[in-house]
Amino acid sequence: MKEIKRKRRGEERRIDEVDVRLAKHEEEKYKVKSQDEFAALEKEVSRVESEKREIEDLLLELMEKEEELTQFLPSFKVKAETEKNSLDGERKVLISNLKKLTSQGEKFHDEREKLVPRLNPVLWEQYEKLRQQKDGLAVVPIKDGICQGCNVKVPPSLIGRVKRSKEIVYCENCNRILYNTSLRKV
Repeated sequence: MKEIKRKRRGEERRIDEVDVRLAKHEEEKYKVKSQDEFAALEKEVSRVESEKREIEDLLLELMEKEEELTQFLPSFKVKAETEKNSLDGERKVLISNLKKLTSQGEKFHDEREKLVPRLNPVLWEQYEKLRQQKDGLAVVPIKDGICQGCNVKVPPSLIGRVKRSKEIVYCENCNRILYNTSLRKV
């Protein structure tokens, strides 16, 4: 819409310029002394009038497009308002979910703080070092025989040790702690 208005103003200025040239040529007609000069001036006036008609046709097309877009504008405004309301609703839901997750995260953190003192300090220290080295992902599941930390196939002997759950088993490739997803509580 803005582009069409900008083009329309440009074409209107061009028409004004052409009108000024036509007026100038009309004045020159009265000062001409020979028939050849008059014919050349008439030819120039004809060319400028033709240019003016072309500009006016283009201007009419632009005005029609502008009018057409103006008719669609109210429906676009309604659609935009509907989308805005929908997004506002989604935003409220997301904010609510974020608050719930934050609260839940705080509860998990508090529970973790209560359980940490009951753990073996050596194992806890190993876990914390591993968590720092692996960007917070120290414990990963084995899925379809593949370590989900490094995506490398785990040897069957390690899978058996993980399934027995009698010891802490580390991935031979990435050194993360492995667990069996079938034993995991959901």
